[in-house]
Amino acid sequence: MSNSDYITHMSNINRNYTTITGFALTTLTLLITLLPNPSQMFAQVTLLFVMLLFELSGFVAGWGAFDLIYFCRKVPPLRRQLKIFNFLSQSAYCLAALIPGLIFLVKNLVYLALVSWFVTIVVVIALYLVCWKPFRTYRATRARILARPKEGQKTL
Repeated sequence: MSNSDYITHMSNINRNYTTITGFALTTLTLLITLLPNPSQMFAQVTLLFVMLLFELSGFVAGWGAFDLIYFCRKVPPLRRQLKIFNFLSQSAYCLAALIPGLIFLVKNLVYLALVSWFVTIVVVIALYLVCWKPFRTYRATRARILARPKEGQKTL
């Protein structure tokens, strides 16, 4: 039985969340530059909502990306290059999540920037607990078991 249909479906959903994340960041940038007074309470609530949408859709996209590995039959060995790639990928994700706070600082919205960075820290911790830690355990144990050919099965 093949999981390719499900993987394709999950990849499409993941692309949708990535698009929503980009849309939220673009909306945030446009709102903060076009609002006449972004320091008003209503404007800040709107910016906070868009920032939360950015963080939530980014979290779901990250979670979906990690979940796809569990459907791969042959996972490549975790060599040095792959470790470096994984580290750089996670670092880029974490640094990209800091962008809304930096945008808020440009407009001197310090409290909104602090809230944004607090939410980013919570999301990064949640991603570590929900995705990265189980992924590392999977790579260390189960991936080796699944990569073994079944009895009587030919390997390529």
